[in-house]
Amino acid sequence: MSSLIPFAFGTIMMAMIAVTPATAKPLEGVWAGDRMILTATATGARIDGDCATGNISAPLKPDVHGHFQVIGAFQRYRPGAQAEDTDDVAHLTRFVGELRGKLLLLTVTGPGEKPEAFRLVKGNSIKLIRCL
Repeated sequence: MSSLIPFAFGTIMMAMIAVTPATAKPLEGVWAGDRMILTATATGARIDGDCATGNISAPLKPDVHGHFQVIGAFQRYRPGAQAEDTDDVAHLTRFVGELRGKLLLLTVTGPGEKPEAFRLVKGNSIKLIRCL
């Protein structure tokens, strides 16, 4: 029985290697919806919202299940005049994505913030209404 354990482990490892691509292809294109646009290239992504902007300096590489997680910079804005002491810097933010065909479910979580989820569709176009 104990001689079967290495065999079973080796078989499982070979099966995992067979299904997991050596290098995941990064997402490229434009996804839009929920007042947010994500423009992805082979080297990173830009996020534009009505009252927010962001930048990811790493490729978005989904795993075999369509999931990815990256850290980037994200800045939220408020409408109206801004106080002089307003924090106007981008913060390190976690972006978690799940790709389902043309649908991209993107969750954005900044420091001390509740996660915010967006449903974006590849090839979709929307008009952003910037904070005034």
